[in-house]
Amino acid sequence: MDTGKENKIYALSVENLLSCPAVIMNKYPSLSWKISADREGARQTAYQIQAASNETLLQSNSPDLWDSGKQLSEQSLYILWKDATLQARQEVFWRVRIWDENGQASDYSEIAYFRLGLLQNSHWQANWIYFDGNNSSHSAPCPFFRKEFSVSSDLQKAHLYISARGLFSASINGSKISADEFVPGWTDYHQQLQYLSYDVKDCLQRGNNALGVILGDGWYTGFLMGRRRNLYGRYPELLLQLELEYKDGRREIVLSDGEWKCTTGPILYSDIYDGEMYDERLQMPGWNCPDFEDSAWQPVKVGERAAESKAELVAKVCPPVRKIAELKPVKRTNPRQDVYIWDFGQNLTGWVRLKVRGRAGQLYTCHFG
Repeated sequence: MDTGKENKIYALSVENLLSCPAVIMNKYPSLSWKISADREGARQTAYQIQAASNETLLQSNSPDLWDSGKQLSEQSLYILWKDATLQARQEVFWRVRIWDENGQASDYSEIAYFRLGLLQNSHWQANWIYFDGNNSSHSAPCPFFRKEFSVSSDLQKAHLYISARGLFSASINGSKISADEFVPGWTDYHQQLQYLSYDVKDCLQRGNNALGVILGDGWYTGFLMGRRRNLYGRYPELLLQLELEYKDGRREIVLSDGEWKCTTGPILYSDIYDGEMYDERLQMPGWNCPDFEDSAWQPVKVGERAAESKAELVAKVCPPVRKIAELKPVKRTNPRQDVYIWDFGQNLTGWVRLKVRGRAGQLYTCHFG
């Protein structure tokens, strides 16, 4: 009986990150996978890993980066990369198959993908930029940043590398680039700064495009222990590097530099502990889209070059925060005039979406229990 075909290989991961895709910094990463089988006693006795620089090579059984061959081992966690040294920006497509306790081979897994990021500060060409029009001694409006740039029709790849001293929310042509929240996360900003990388090719269009970023105080300048602010710096700052590659081999880079513009908008303050205040009257429709009228916006302030930052820039080492579910309240009470309590029936970490009707300037306050 051929039991091998019953074994399913899934959840391929690199450096404990699911390949969807993962962006890593280790030139010799560890690879892992899980095995599913319906029969009792099913186990792995050997494995084979294949890795290639593109998906076509794997599909034709011609891996150009690594072919482990059949390895007699029950290990399916933290298999160390043992062939060609991987380089910054390198893309890796990989798959695995196993042999079971009966010596039967499984089918290859689905192809997984990971990419190496910028491996050292010197790989960054961008500068840190910031808006200095706020009083940094107390919570202040979130700065909005924008820049327009042009893209040719034969674009092949587009990877965005982005970090912040503070928190960022980034968009291209009016749409958020991801569902990630509270990025890049909290570190000792004097020692280490995390960045994220996104494949944004599908976000771009031929001709004029616009990048938009909102920064929040986060843990960098916001209130922390003892109601103190500015433990790491006075203003939230942005670092961004968009690398474009065309089919004819041309490369272009869009950087955070002095060409960006900035202003403040409807987010009057946003703090980890004090919450957020939003004034809908100050919305700027289209601010993160091409051809927006930004003549009233001011030039950004340019800080240090990323390559000269004392803190090490590293790819984010854990999955970001994302929305995983949406709940509706199970009960509503009205204990007194103009006060309503919504009970969601369980503890949760999240935020609310409200639809209200009122006059301009009317204040609504949400308190979370």
